[in-house]
Amino acid sequence: MKLLILGGAGDMGSNIVRFASQSTHIAEVHIGDIDRIKGETLAKEIGDKCKFIYIDARKREEFVNMLKNYDLVASALGPFYEFGPIVAKACIEAGVSLFDICDDYDAAKNILDMNEQAKTKGITIMTGIGWTPGLSNILAKYAYESLDGVSKIRIFWVGSAADSKGLAVIMHLLYAITGNVPMYRDGKEEWVKAGNGKEEVIYPSPVNKAYAYYTGHPEPVTLPKYLPGLKDVEVKGGLIPDWQNGLGKFFVSMHLTNTPSRRRRLSKFLHRIENVFRSGGIECSAVRVDAYTGDRKISLAAADRMGRLTAMPIACACELFAMGKINERGCFAPEGLLETKEILASLTSKGINIYKEENGQWKALNI
Repeated sequence: MKLLILGGAGDMGSNIVRFASQSTHIAEVHIGDIDRIKGETLAKEIGDKCKFIYIDARKREEFVNMLKNYDLVASALGPFYEFGPIVAKACIEAGVSLFDICDDYDAAKNILDMNEQAKTKGITIMTGIGWTPGLSNILAKYAYESLDGVSKIRIFWVGSAADSKGLAVIMHLLYAITGNVPMYRDGKEEWVKAGNGKEEVIYPSPVNKAYAYYTGHPEPVTLPKYLPGLKDVEVKGGLIPDWQNGLGKFFVSMHLTNTPSRRRRLSKFLHRIENVFRSGGIECSAVRVDAYTGDRKISLAAADRMGRLTAMPIACACELFAMGKINERGCFAPEGLLETKEILASLTSKGINIYKEENGQWKALNI
């Protein structure tokens, strides 16, 4: 299989390139990016299996024609509120399947609405197969299956500024903490103010404890589509150290994040001085999923480098596609397409440890 990784020279994309290149089922891995220096350096590091291709997704005709050369596209091209639908439309036009790590709720809605177009073209689009969404969705589905259905799912994530260097990550974060964001309550969509709902959350070591707040992510949009009987889904996230959450709220209150141009300007500034924010953090991020039915509850979690948590799920999915194990056509979220035990077994075999809470302790989950 010939795989193109869009944004492959970036912080998250470069990790996808490295992990996907390790698969014996993928013959070629090409880095599609506008950063020629970083892309060519990474391709040289990977070796003969890898090649850099200059791609500008804004040049539609050239972009579509380039996509036609591949069996599958994996997109890390963010921010996804800007590029997610652009890439999906281009892949549909080119007739090539697409997996992405889209983490913006409105972009995810847009992409899922292209289902019939993707079916007509005979391609598979899976959106949000990263860390959160992605691993969070898979853990939610695993818990749902383990309990024979659940009524409520709560998802928590924490990221450290010392664990990421990407500009698109900053832009997404500012977007996710601005304005009102969707949750799912009593069987319907409900909008809440981002940044509210402060809560202390326990994660596996070395994160341990962190504060979480309402954030805009796709899981409340997608999980109810695929898990019948689900009545409530919410997502809370935050940064460590916690003072950075306060700084984010300050930027929001000053209206520095309420338009794409303002977010881009602020993100570029923060990206230039990001070493200041890396101070006091740890090189680890985490996700936790709590699922409830009646008086029963399952808590699952993972803690690792953000690059691994984000890139490994999509790299494993690309491998499954190359093996012919993903055959449905249309647009899906991960929980609508992947077999949980298969993808979790693949992730754990590659070093992503999944934990289950038992008597207040995190124990390795046996898949």
